[in-house]
Parts: sequence; structure tokens; C-alpha cells
Amino acid sequence: MYSGLHGYVLRQVGPNDVDDVVSEAFTVAWDRWNDRPPTADRCRAWAFGIAHNKILELHRAHAREHRVTAAVAAQPLCVSAAVEDVVATGRVLRLLSELPVHERASVYLVTICGFTLAEAGEILGHPTSTISARVTRALQRLRPLAHAEVALVGAQMEGSGRGCGR
Repeated sequence: MYSGLHGYVLRQVGPNDVDDVVSEAFTVAWDRWNDRPPTADRCRAWAFGIAHNKILELHRAHAREHRVTAAVAAQPLCVSAAVEDVVATGRVLRLLSELPVHERASVYLVTICGFTLAEAGEILGHPTSTISARVTRALQRLRPLAHAEVALVGAQMEGSGRGCGR
């Protein structure tokens, strides 16, 4: 059954996502094993149905990612002059790139684009509480990275003679 299911999923999602979708489908099948049909043929169809639902979930996730990209691209970047230099040099974007994709999208929509948690949740297709948790986790991850970045910039400025000096 595995090779047939794997081939079906591969044709639907391509090589980059096939293993994830197949493993998610088998995880669901394992979790719902007591609900499986009694015959082998119906059990095979049941497993393919689970895989099909996982394929649909993946397509919806990709569609959400495209909506986020479009929403972010449509928003003007409004930041203070003090932060503008940092954005211009790419430091903020580099820090954001360290985050997992789902946290990065949440932080970007809320902190840079100015969407509320509820609006970001609507764009990403998740409840407000999920977005809030992602933003909180992301900011906790960013804090030490930002401190390290500030220390690096300070050291570079001291070395170049542009530091504050004493």
C-alpha cells in the first residue's frame, strides 16, 4: 500500500512535499486505526482518502502563503527613521529569516505591516490565539539574536573609529 500511496501523493504535490504528506497521512491512519473499514480494499481507499485530505491541507497552506506574500507586498513599509537604517542594511530581515516560516509571517504581519492579531490570523487562516503565541515565541527567539547583532554593530563601529569613544 505504501508505494501506491506514495506514488499518488508524489503526482499530486511533487517531490519536495511528498514525504511529509505521506507521513502525515500514515500518522492519521495510525491514530484512527480502530475506525478503519473491515476489508482490505475499503481500507486502502480509506488510507488514500486520508492522503487526499492531507494533500488538500497542503494546497490550502500554500494558498495561505501566497495570500500572505501578496498582503505583505501590498503594504507600505512604515518604520521610524531610527529603524529605517537598520531595515535598509537588511539586519532586521536577516534576524527575521532566522525564525521558522510560520513565526516569521506572524511577526511580519503584526509588527511590520501593522495588522492586528485577529487580522493576521484571518490572513494566515489561524485563530488569534495561535498568532499571539507565535508572535510571543518569535520575539523571545529574536531578543538574544538582536542583542548579539547590537553588540556586533557596536564592535564594528568602535573598530572603525565611528563609535562613541570616551
